[in-house]
Amino acid sequence: AKIADFGLTKAFSDSETHITTEPAGTMGYLDPEYFRSYHISEKSDLYSFGVVLLELITGHAPVIPINDSMSIHIGEWVHQSLDHGNIESIVDAKMGGDYDINSVWKAADLALHCKRDASRERPTVISMLGVRQFEV
Repeated sequence: AKIADFGLTKAFSDSETHITTEPAGTMGYLDPEYFRSYHISEKSDLYSFGVVLLELITGHAPVIPINDSMSIHIGEWVHQSLDHGNIESIVDAKMGGDYDINSVWKAADLALHCKRDASRERPTVISMLGVRQFEV
């Protein structure tokens, strides 16, 4: 997975501009609440962090093509797999089976919490510091 170009969005204060523009950034990384409110917060960064963490776990881009006309967000794909208890199917094949399954569960759970649609349901950075370290 690449850890570059993960959709950084420019935010301007009212003193810099009064123009409201459409959201800009790389598809898949932007906080869904930003599309409704045009407001960026620490929780928006956590959403993007969750997507990047899922990329690192899976080796997939944030938007996964299903066929020529359909795609699924990486978070939905991971969530569906985990609902079926299928953790092995989400791990990047390049890992070659060399990972701790419990660490993958913890990392995936953290990532999915970070990318919840409602920002109020996402963790804070402070609460994330209390999460036990994991080794993938």
